[in-house]
Amino acid sequence: VIFYLHQARFNPEVDMQRHPQDDPDQPLRGVFALRTNYRPNAIGMTTVRLLRVDDNVLTVQGLDALDGTPILDIKPHVPRFDAPPIPDVA
Repeated sequence: VIFYLHQARFNPEVDMQRHPQDDPDQPLRGVFALRTNYRPNAIGMTTVRLLRVDDNVLTVQGLDALDGTPILDIKPHVPRFDAPPIPDVA
């Protein structure tokens, strides 16, 4: 499920650099170097379990979005294409 983070707030002047784990003792790092919630795009994506389909209503499990979050797209999970191959290690 791809969704729009309509309630996310991002201030580029403050949020483009962050302290890792919000620890001021750590040096500032760019957001793309961190696993941070502060992202310059407002797009979210998660894999969910489809429980039920009733007409145009999907019931899912595991959607980590707020109630009322706009859904942009729904894609099927195809393991052959979605799972990266496991590299051989010598």
